[in-house]
Amino acid sequence: MMLLFLGSGCAALIYEIVWFQMLQLVIGSSAVSLGALLGTFMGGMCLGSISLARWISARRHPLRVYALLEIGIGIIGIVVLFGMPAVGSLYSTHVGRGWQASCCAEWSQRCACCLRPC
Repeated sequence: MMLLFLGSGCAALIYEIVWFQMLQLVIGSSAVSLGALLGTFMGGMCLGSISLARWISARRHPLRVYALLEIGIGIIGIVVLFGMPAVGSLYSTHVGRGWQASCCAEWSQRCACCLRPC
């Protein structure tokens, strides 16, 4: 069981690094960008831990729930991989509207891309 958790944690860190590299190509690299990535990653973990008890019955087998969650995370990770170019085009259309629209678009797109997989 501990090996499953270790593997899941390593996969989560790898996802985080890959998503940061992808966001770096789309939005740019900065300390603020990394902060937004970590904030949405940790926020997604928090929301998942709060909502899991409400949505999943305690009578379900924990390993089956864990396996379904990992499969879902993998599927969403693939969707984000192919959906990132669309985010890049959305971002580039909003940059020309001034720095306020640019900052708002940047934060909302980072959160949308990073919060779902968590």
